[in-house]
Amino acid sequence: MYVERRDAETAVVAPCCAAQGQPCSNDQVNFDTNPFLLRLRQENLAGIASKECAVCWQQELHTGRSLRTSSLEFYKQPGTQRSGLLNLDWNVEPICNAKCIICSNYHSSAWLAEDQKFSEVLFPISRSAATARANDIIDNINFDSIYRVYFNGGEPVLSQDPVKILTKLDQIGKLESTTVGFNMNGSCMPSAELISLLQKARSVTVYFSIDGVGSQFEYIRYPLSWPTVTENIKKIMQLNFNSLIMTTALGIHNIHIAQQTEDWWLELASHGPSCTEFANTYQLVVGPLSIDSASERLKQQLHQEFDSTKSSVNQWIVNSLNGASGTDQWISWLQRLDQRRSLDWRQALPKLYQAAVAAGVVK
Repeated sequence: MYVERRDAETAVVAPCCAAQGQPCSNDQVNFDTNPFLLRLRQENLAGIASKECAVCWQQELHTGRSLRTSSLEFYKQPGTQRSGLLNLDWNVEPICNAKCIICSNYHSSAWLAEDQKFSEVLFPISRSAATARANDIIDNINFDSIYRVYFNGGEPVLSQDPVKILTKLDQIGKLESTTVGFNMNGSCMPSAELISLLQKARSVTVYFSIDGVGSQFEYIRYPLSWPTVTENIKKIMQLNFNSLIMTTALGIHNIHIAQQTEDWWLELASHGPSCTEFANTYQLVVGPLSIDSASERLKQQLHQEFDSTKSSVNQWIVNSLNGASGTDQWISWLQRLDQRRSLDWRQALPKLYQAAVAAGVVK
């Protein structure tokens, strides 16, 4: 079950962090009785592809795998019970020090501050770090049957939620049998208290959000520092956690650098500890920077540039381009952000700019 707090009395629940959720009152945040979750379970049992789970269905069309398939594999592990709240995807309050070009004020306090600075709200403001913290639903969740807990954000290492939840699991004797995962952008190290709790867990997987390298990373995940991020990743490697996974949000902005980013990760992983498993995965961006936002002219140009037989990531790109029918709304989106931040996407993402010029969609 995915839980996201909006204000003191309202939360959003979903079957997982990738699915479309539904708001509800705090007293309805219950895995067994929530009407929305019950409907989705009934649809899945009947073989119906719920529309709220479209992200996974789309990814499976491209690659055969998704968060849904990996979750099914997890639940098939020997000794795993099949009922009750086994997995908790916990969304921390929207506290974050990054203003990623694929994000918004909904998940980032830095984004919200920028919106307020320019008196321009690019997305409706429906929650803040303060309103989310006012919600105490965390104290009412029964953790007795938990096998796995996953933290996303926001930026989980800037929140006290992971420490609070892992401490509760430790106090009831469940932490040592719990698999823990959390996302981080790499800009800040986890606290000593959080690291100590993580080292008590059954296993730990850290998911690093990396969408490019060098100056291109700094443009995409503005205003983070690439040297700081790489140094922190190396420090995390020394903690000997079970798995380190690079997750790349794949959109029109970084299709030209996706392979370079993957190669960087594989090179880094080759120097990692043998006790740690390294992997990388992709998620498709939705919104103005999605691959399917490309116009027909840009789509044709990009098809000429990418060969789906060269790598798995190129196959993702080509498959996504096949369904593109946009109006190149990504251009105005990047221009709007550049104006705020005194940046220039043409210099930051030169291969995308060259493709756009060749397609005749920009000058």
